[in-house]
Amino acid sequence: MYSQALSQTLEKNSYLAIVKELKLPNFDSALGDVEYNKPYDEIVWSWMKDQHRFEKRMNAAKILLENSPPNKLLNYIREAIKSPSHDKLIQAIEFFPECDDLDESLYIYMPDKINDHMLLATLPYIPEITRVNLTETSVTDEGLKALFYLPLLERVILEPPINKTTITGKGLVFICTHPSLKSLSAYNIAISDEELAGLIKNAANLNYLSINTNFLSDKGSRVLSKSKQLLTIILKHQYAMQKNVNHSHLTIDLFKTLSKCDNLKNISLSGYDFSLHPPDDIIHCIKTMDKKVQHISLRNCKVHPSLVKTFFEIKSLKSIHVSNITLFFNQNNPVSYEAFLETVKKKIP
Repeated sequence: MYSQALSQTLEKNSYLAIVKELKLPNFDSALGDVEYNKPYDEIVWSWMKDQHRFEKRMNAAKILLENSPPNKLLNYIREAIKSPSHDKLIQAIEFFPECDDLDESLYIYMPDKINDHMLLATLPYIPEITRVNLTETSVTDEGLKALFYLPLLERVILEPPINKTTITGKGLVFICTHPSLKSLSAYNIAISDEELAGLIKNAANLNYLSINTNFLSDKGSRVLSKSKQLLTIILKHQYAMQKNVNHSHLTIDLFKTLSKCDNLKNISLSGYDFSLHPPDDIIHCIKTMDKKVQHISLRNCKVHPSLVKTFFEIKSLKSIHVSNITLFFNQNNPVSYEAFLETVKKKIP
């Protein structure tokens, strides 16, 4: 179940001020007077005590069902529709063909039908949703406004079709104004230095961020260090996005920025070239990550051995993944560069 910290991090006045500014149609009639400052399990949603609103919620759920392929996970939403006690919550919706890590999720994978209009026709009447996955849909920046009908939205995954501009960096900046958002994963979406700065400025409670960095510079990425809440940063250079477009490359200087993120515990980097010997200042910065960073992953990266060896100076590490080799550490299996080399020898004769 979701953290009771929601009641502490989400200020109702702040949320209402934002939706008032957005001028969302039918906001009051859809959500009613709900006390969002309670723990999630204790909230009495307007549709629980108002039959008219409950019927609207049922109709919204039916729209989702009618546009979804057969899947056993749809039983969750069917149960919510059929529940005579009006207490079955729909916590998450997944517009994606696969979902293994969420217990209560709705499978939907009809890209052309999942659009701005559909979100506006359904989300206002299912306000208890806290997680949304919009993968391979036709939703645009404008359609993201519908997510503000969800007062306790915690997690958003956005992945428009490759080389499509249905959702842009401006959309990412916008969605991060949602005061309860804690996790944002954005794939196939170009974001500029200026947009990343706006995203970090808006993201008051974001602790998980995954973005493509094809259009970011080292200078622009430094704004990441201004976030005091980020626990996990996943940065990917996606080569499929760079066709016929000028783009920037983040360099090994990125580690200077990451070392200044106060609460960072998990780092995942993909698609970068760190093949040159790291300068002394970079080695020093990586060593300062000790007692903070617990997991490092470098996937599809060219990595100099000296850089890998420096990672093992971080005694707080619990796992490291480099070049398709993963090591986990504990008291019985301490951090060791030699152990990593032995694993390399076994896997690469």
